[in-house]
Amino acid sequence: AATFDTAFVGTSQHARHTHGIVANTQPSAPHGHAPSCSLHSANRNAIGALRWAVVDRGCTVVSQSFHRSTEPGSGDLQSDDIYKDWLATRSPFPTIVQAAGNYWATDPDGIMPPESEFVNHKTYNGLVVANHDDAAGAMSGDSVFRNPTTPRADRELPEIAANGTAVTTVGLTMSGTSMAAPA
Repeated sequence: AATFDTAFVGTSQHARHTHGIVANTQPSAPHGHAPSCSLHSANRNAIGALRWAVVDRGCTVVSQSFHRSTEPGSGDLQSDDIYKDWLATRSPFPTIVQAAGNYWATDPDGIMPPESEFVNHKTYNGLVVANHDDAAGAMSGDSVFRNPTTPRADRELPEIAANGTAVTTVGLTMSGTSMAAPA
């Protein structure tokens, strides 16, 4: 395991939880989806951290749960989306899985009404993931699903949904698309 920013001390509960969903091997607890993987933490939301994970560390799967404040208010591709599309078409050809985003009445994004929020990640060469519960009967009501802007209005996002409701690992229980993406 490696960390992009070694000067950054500590791991947020959000990061610990998403790491646990991927690679948890805690005794007497649910194991992660890929418990024997080499887990690297690009613990900054900079494009340099993404480049480090894919280019320097050779990661073939990237789970991204954070978003920039400009993403949910715009239907257009952001610089991160364009860069991830470029990375996915070059060796090691990573699968980039991204949280669709969540909205609620007091969401710090401040988009009103909350349903006006666009899917946070809009790549063409990745997977955008919504949240559903264990029964997989319906997408969670707070998963963002507003489609991005395209010339022909032909994009439907998110592409897939996974369990992200009341997921427990590493002693934490959390819900949201951030928990669905690593699943």
